[in-house]
Amino acid sequence: MSVMPLRALAVAIVVVAIVDPAISSRRPSRPIVAVVASSVPDESLSGRVAESLVRGFTVVRGPFAGAAASVVAGDRLPDIADMPAAPLFAVAPRPARAGVTILSVEAPASAPRDSRVPVAVTVRVTGAARQALSVQLATGAGIIDQVTDSVVGDSADVRVHLFHLPTDTGTVLLRASATVAGLTDEATTATHVHDARLQVLFFDPRPSWLSTFVRRSVEDDPRFLVTWRVQASRGVAATGGPAPTSLRDALSIAPFASVVIGAPEALDEAGVAGLEAYARNRGGRIVLLMDQRVAGPVDRLTGMREWRGTRLDSAMVLRTATGDSLRARDFARPVTTPPGTAVHAAFAGRDAIEQPVVFSFALGGGRVYTSGALDAWHFRDGNSGFDRFWTNQLAEWSAGAPAPLEVVLDRRVAAPGQSIAVTVAVRAAAAVGDRTVPVAVIAGDDSAVIRPWPVSTRGLFTATLAAPGRPGVHHLVVRSGNDEAIVPFVVDSAARVAAPPEPGLLELLMTSRGGSVVPEAELSSLPARLAAAFQPASRVETWHPMRSPWWIIPFALALGVEWWHRRRRGLA
Repeated sequence: MSVMPLRALAVAIVVVAIVDPAISSRRPSRPIVAVVASSVPDESLSGRVAESLVRGFTVVRGPFAGAAASVVAGDRLPDIADMPAAPLFAVAPRPARAGVTILSVEAPASAPRDSRVPVAVTVRVTGAARQALSVQLATGAGIIDQVTDSVVGDSADVRVHLFHLPTDTGTVLLRASATVAGLTDEATTATHVHDARLQVLFFDPRPSWLSTFVRRSVEDDPRFLVTWRVQASRGVAATGGPAPTSLRDALSIAPFASVVIGAPEALDEAGVAGLEAYARNRGGRIVLLMDQRVAGPVDRLTGMREWRGTRLDSAMVLRTATGDSLRARDFARPVTTPPGTAVHAAFAGRDAIEQPVVFSFALGGGRVYTSGALDAWHFRDGNSGFDRFWTNQLAEWSAGAPAPLEVVLDRRVAAPGQSIAVTVAVRAAAAVGDRTVPVAVIAGDDSAVIRPWPVSTRGLFTATLAAPGRPGVHHLVVRSGNDEAIVPFVVDSAARVAAPPEPGLLELLMTSRGGSVVPEAELSSLPARLAAAFQPASRVETWHPMRSPWWIIPFALALGVEWWHRRRRGLA
């Protein structure tokens, strides 16, 4: 038997290995698909979506800029800024028989220490008629407030008012939770507690007992910095602090969060015009403390000319929004109130219908508060609640007034790298003049400078920043001229911001981005829909067959058999 073919085969393998030929072929690549959970409760759905795609795609959990397509698991609108410009799909979860969703958690961005910070939580409940709804507000120290109510109707939107009483300064993470029928939803926001005192101006065009006693209560409260002026007579005035001599110039009262007017019927036209500009442009709070009802220029400010008077035989305890008692015997109340009026204190007449006594309504960017408890200052004994009512209300009203330089973030709690939209409003009256464009700086280890851009509204600027990668509390510092604003925000990958499910908007968004909404029951069709939405990219692969270690087997086998034959024939 000839062994030459075996020797030739071994030599051929060596020669081809030395040449190292390359073979090229074009193969389709595995597209990258990003799977994003729109909320914490949708994490399990996100896992099922990812599992259904692993055979045909490379799945990345979370937003990814290089993804060929993105899939949102859940029925909430995603943050578009985090999504690439690629086809966008959504997998809607199966509707639950009963459900609870926190639509919003509203709290002031900042508040003074020892103040009563209002937190409004709006909850949507479905399929839980006559069930008990429990809404809790918690911080790192535990639950700080709780409200339990019964759900009326099969589906309802319930708005619950909770309160936080901070005793320390710093940024506080407020976590709201709503529970009904064993189901729970959570949402988070943050507020900054500071030591800055609320600046309040008391201005009396003539002496007023009600204004005097309210001012004394406020002056004794460490939350306030009070400035006052009482016009005793023509050319004679008593002042406390750098009080303006007139209200006609809105610039002079712009530094104050609230302006309290005693005897408002004595205001002149110029003073009313200044207050109106202060409320509309500055967004300040105007508090009108009436001790008698007389028509005057102030009626143009309130927009109410028809009032009714009520005088009782004895003092009545008013129902107040804060729970603090307030008593009065002589009342003035409007016949009609503007739409959107908020009632802060009321009394029930003979027909058992509550009549507003202390109420407020919006005026431009500000708000006007009017008190018709004309003789409430007569009832100020230790148990009356007079001091507590006015100090708590003025603290809440003043804290709600925008600062001369206001910074609003679309989210105060963000995941690392998530986009945060920033709106800067230069509200001080000087904003209409020569003001430099605000410069924003993120303080901390991940500091960066961004430049806001002006929009069509004068004094308004917008910017976008990416949340730092380091979890914890960060601060956004905004400067404009001599004004400075510091706004905290929290980077926390586990926190969730309230966002209502919007199926109609979700479908519209997916369609506009070349995708669609896939019901969870049709999850098996998602890979085919993704494959049809984009053209899979192909790649050229180069293969060097002789670099495979498997070639050593036929090479060694050929040489071994050839040597065995030679040895058997006595040739080796």
